[in-house]
Amino acid sequence: MDALIRWGAERQPQLMAAMFKRQSCADVLILRDVSRATGYLVSTMDESGMFNPERISYQYHASPLCALRATLGFPEPGQPGAPMALEAPDTPCFLPEDLSRSVLIRPLGLS
Repeated sequence: MDALIRWGAERQPQLMAAMFKRQSCADVLILRDVSRATGYLVSTMDESGMFNPERISYQYHASPLCALRATLGFPEPGQPGAPMALEAPDTPCFLPEDLSRSVLIRPLGLS
């Protein structure tokens, strides 16, 4: 399922994340605040690790707009330019442990 997820109050969220599933992977975008965001490509084999991945294929840490552009531009595995190797995710790829309960804002597509 593709989704937009919020942690925290509607008017002052602690964190927001979007996920777009492809055939064997998912593009994940984590918005931390107005100046920091992270995008990464993760395997969908283990759904429990989507927001705290053990291994990822690509990661990008920048402003929200730059991270969104990079995430939307990730080539799908098997396509030209797609990353081949798995790498350890940097710290910004993980959700903080002290987050409040998440709220699914909207499913973004049909699964």
